[in-house]
Amino acid sequence: MCTVLNPLNEEFKCTTPCYTFQNKNIILLGSFKEWCVISFLKGVLLNDENGILIAAGENPQSAKIIKFTHLEEIIKLEPIVT
Repeated sequence: MCTVLNPLNEEFKCTTPCYTFQNKNIILLGSFKEWCVISFLKGVLLNDENGILIAAGENPQSAKIIKFTHLEEIIKLEPIVT
């Protein structure tokens, strides 16, 4: 089990939940009409053994996202994401 020495801080930026570490944005949560996302702003640095991270657009610099379109996807990926 991983022990977090400095937990993430939850803030809201432009009404969007944003999680920061040492005053740097790390994760954003987004909701849209047909889907929701967890955005990892430095996602290219993550080890994605399960292949669940996708590019955050056509020309992403470093962001990766996990996109959900159904509740079942969230339930299925919960163990991997946590």
